Amino acid sequence: MKGGEDAAVSDQWLLTPDHVHQWMNEAAQQLTQARDALNRANVFPVADADTGTNMAVTISHAARAAQAATRTQPHIEANALLSEVARAAMHSARGNSGAILAQWLNGFAHGHTQAGVPAACVEGADSAYRAVADPVDGTVLTVAHAVARAASTGDTTTDAATRIDNLAEVAYTSFLATNTQLDALADHGVRDAGACGFVLIIQALATTILGHHHTNGRPTPQDFLRVTPPAPDHPNRPHTTTDTTTAGYEVTALLTWNKPLSPTQRPGIERRLKDAGDSLVLGRGVSPNDSVPFHIHTDHPERVLNICADVADQVSHIALRSLTPPHTPDAPQPVVVLRTPVFARELARTGALVILTGTHHITTEELTALLDDTHTSNLHITNRATHPHTAAAFPHATPHPNDIALATHLTHHAWAIDPNDTPPTTHLTLTRDDNPITAITNALNTLTDAAPQPATNGTTTITMLTDTHYPAHHISALTHHLTTLHPTPPHLTVIPAHTAGTTADITLTRHH
Repeated sequence: MKGGEDAAVSDQWLLTPDHVHQWMNEAAQQLTQARDALNRANVFPVADADTGTNMAVTISHAARAAQAATRTQPHIEANALLSEVARAAMHSARGNSGAILAQWLNGFAHGHTQAGVPAACVEGADSAYRAVADPVDGTVLTVAHAVARAASTGDTTTDAATRIDNLAEVAYTSFLATNTQLDALADHGVRDAGACGFVLIIQALATTILGHHHTNGRPTPQDFLRVTPPAPDHPNRPHTTTDTTTAGYEVTALLTWNKPLSPTQRPGIERRLKDAGDSLVLGRGVSPNDSVPFHIHTDHPERVLNICADVADQVSHIALRSLTPPHTPDAPQPVVVLRTPVFARELARTGALVILTGTHHITTEELTALLDDTHTSNLHITNRATHPHTAAAFPHATPHPNDIALATHLTHHAWAIDPNDTPPTTHLTLTRDDNPITAITNALNTLTDAAPQPATNGTTTITMLTDTHYPAHHISALTHHLTTLHPTPPHLTVIPAHTAGTTADITLTRHH
């Protein structure tokens, strides 16, 4: 369907499956083209130059989901297709802007089932607003609510094409005012990048329905991202002072509850999470078993993940990154897939995107949702973190036996250590039924046999990463046994992994 009369919607202003498919493709194309401009203008809630990337990746996954759904279900209805789009966006939501966008799409999908596009815009805006713990004017939320008001109060006697054209104009106008509503934007002489990205999404919807590009040669919204900041005493100076985050890390995840949260449960969960960071986004499901996006900026990622595991029935799609990574523009960003959060903070600080297991092993679908094409060239997977066939789906990934081995490898890489110069190392995993003394003795003998010089001229370090339910008496027995070894007892370091389970990952390294 090419648009025009063929693209006309019904009197109830309902989208067709073709509309949804074309809308997502157009939105993905527009956001991808605007990615760099949006990144450069990104200053709120933190100037980490990723709003364009986050929105483009999130909507691109949604577009691919629409394509896949129409390919496997040729007769899928629009409401079902919108639900698939929203689900894909929530599973792939990137950063603060991606989480808010995913929640807006989730509300849009639910509202469309009730009364078409007007109700969809209203519920999308409300859903996004209620997901943000501390909503602020001058952001994507402001533009979404302006569109919702226009959709719900517009002249219903006019045709759908005129009404959608008006929504795009309202979005554009609302975006242009964002720098007068938020100090962080005025201070940097920009308009809000997330709001600009949202305008592109509404314009893409208008383009789909009108059958031609809504802008018609006019300047795009990203042409107006930069403005001249007003003088400090300017009468129009905004007074909604909101500092950008000073936290060091961003954590995103997908949280699932087996039944809807009660009115008293959600505020308590939000309070616990807000105590651990800022820029909190906690999505809201529209039905039982809904998975909702979660986002936070924090200095305490381990604490955040512990809270998530405590309050949700399932936690998945966990990603951690530093908000102040080293500047390495020519190097592909490493992506590491870990089983435990122990080394996550340190690896994120090197510039890596860290993907963590939640309440289950990482599946192929989960890892695919968290990656984009730029990430597959420097992907490191811990075998213990993934589903058995996940690694096979990423043949270019570098496998590692456990988290210790992966962290050691990347540390050596960061220090430019020749792999051939690294000391002999062996890795093993013990269950609660294994005798740790026997296993370690055998491993020590293997290392001694591999040593290029007599064992008396070196030392051995043993790093032990233990699950929460690995038997404490095993650790005590092993610790005592190692002190009896001569001439130089191995040095044992025990690190709690903070992961539910009964195993221990062990790495032995022989130093000469």
